[in-house]
Amino acid sequence: MGGSTRAAEVARHRIVQQLATKMDGMKALNNILLIGVTNRKDLLPEELLRPGRFELKVKFSLPDESGRLQILEILTDNMENSFLAPDVNLQELAARTEKYSGAELEALVNSSVSCAFNRASSVHPTKMGFDEESFKITMEDFLHALHPLASRPSGMMDFQST
Repeated sequence: MGGSTRAAEVARHRIVQQLATKMDGMKALNNILLIGVTNRKDLLPEELLRPGRFELKVKFSLPDESGRLQILEILTDNMENSFLAPDVNLQELAARTEKYSGAELEALVNSSVSCAFNRASSVHPTKMGFDEESFKITMEDFLHALHPLASRPSGMMDFQST
């Protein structure tokens, strides 16, 4: 096992060195902007973070409650008229999803749709499909979807707090 770990470290070192060399070579080119994005800055090699490589570092924070509400409104906009039940309270969901990223909010919406499909298909298990006219995504579906996401890995939260 030690040999494969050493080989992986050598390969990693070569890749980092090659990337650093390419980045240094870009200085001679005009009109080139290199942008790098990570949610785990702590895992980036120091060689890539030294001055002259990535000059400007911008931290994007997680959305606040107002931002989360806007994201939820955008994500549910196409389902409001026909599929979103009147009991769905996006403001409450925004309040319950502190430290959620936009991607995690999207996962919440997608999971709530899955919960609604599962509920609708279990009403008539012998019947193929379900009645689209009565299909609604309820607040209960969102709350059910919220529980598995609440125990999600905290890597993004750890990065944001540093």
